[in-house]
Amino acid sequence: MSARPGRIMQDIPIELPEDSTDERRSATVRTSTEFAAYKETIASAIYHAHS
Repeated sequence: MSARPGRIMQDIPIELPEDSTDERRSATVRTSTEFAAYKETIASAIYHAHS
């Protein structure tokens, strides 16, 4: 989202396995290279929207 007033700046579809109540699966997803790539993309989008 952009700064005030908030606007959607980018739509990033996330294609990861659905989270379950099994903590091992959640940890597996959170430590995957795909998750890290999404995290970097989103952090970069937020940074650039506010700079």
